[in-house]
Amino acid sequence: TYRTIADTFSFPIVLSTIKSGRQELSITCVACDESGQFFYTGSKDHSIIKWDVKTGKKLHSIIGGRKEIKKFDGHTNQILALAVSSDGNYLASGGRDKKINIWSTKENKLLKCFMQHKDSVTGLIFRKGNNQLYSSSLDRTIKLWNVDEMSYIETLFGHQDQVMAIDTLYRERCVTVGARDRTCRLWKIIEESQLVFRGVTKEATSDNGQIFKEGSLDVVAMIDEDNYLSGGDSGAICLWNINKKKPVFVNQLSHGLQEFESESEGSIKSPHWITALATLRYSDLFASGSWDGKIRLWKLTNNIRSFTLLTEIPMIGFVNALEFITTTIDNKTFLLAGIGQEHKLGRWKKIKKAKN
Repeated sequence: TYRTIADTFSFPIVLSTIKSGRQELSITCVACDESGQFFYTGSKDHSIIKWDVKTGKKLHSIIGGRKEIKKFDGHTNQILALAVSSDGNYLASGGRDKKINIWSTKENKLLKCFMQHKDSVTGLIFRKGNNQLYSSSLDRTIKLWNVDEMSYIETLFGHQDQVMAIDTLYRERCVTVGARDRTCRLWKIIEESQLVFRGVTKEATSDNGQIFKEGSLDVVAMIDEDNYLSGGDSGAICLWNINKKKPVFVNQLSHGLQEFESESEGSIKSPHWITALATLRYSDLFASGSWDGKIRLWKLTNNIRSFTLLTEIPMIGFVNALEFITTTIDNKTFLLAGIGQEHKLGRWKKIKKAKN
């Protein structure tokens, strides 16, 4: 069932910041358990921290190691992806060391390490109500895993470039974005087929006639089984329906333009990329992030055929991750944002005022 709840929220939103303390470098990813009791953060410092949602207190740290260490339970490079299983028993983590680690959330110990990906793991997601895990990687593949049996299932091929992000819900299918191949793909696992959706062909134009083309698709989030959102380096957020090849709706330059000086060309404007997207599943509310100083909340309208801006939340830094949590005990909804001084995948810009 699809819920229209965006108008029931009161603004301005109450902000609380948890300083990650031990995680001295940028937060790259966040994940919550479905009960809304705990959440996890991953960082460029190779560590993972478990937190209490209600108190904001740190419950457990999984410290990262260096590449030279041969037998090491944690990660030996930057963490890029985290996911918690629906039953709350497993945490999956992945990153630049190409490993996928499966942890017991109850005992905080490593259960299994998968090493089949040939490049950095960029995305991890568990199917809802199931312990099937999907992973995406810079090696251009998606892999499926059975975490109950701690086994590898299969690899999905098709993207022509790095797979940047992945999402899924209850059905045995997932949606991915392929960076500079500029496609979103819906993978139907049982049917062994994939639907290819081409990125925006229309261009955004600035006041001085400068044209901004979609160069890379970087983030994706499912609204329900038939509708999803994508974002990339042109600043456009696209709304898709799986039965249509082109976006149902496109919002250009969703986080505005940044200006910088070039010696040869003078003042140059370029879009703030969409660095994070999150939906409150099966509802008309979603959030987007960049590094323009604002997290934006949007309301889906017109039978999921368009969306409008609801409100903005001030936030200095790169918004590297967003996730909605609804607590089962008191039915409160939180938006969790992982913030860094740097973008999760690079070091080309540092926002010194930001807190990791």
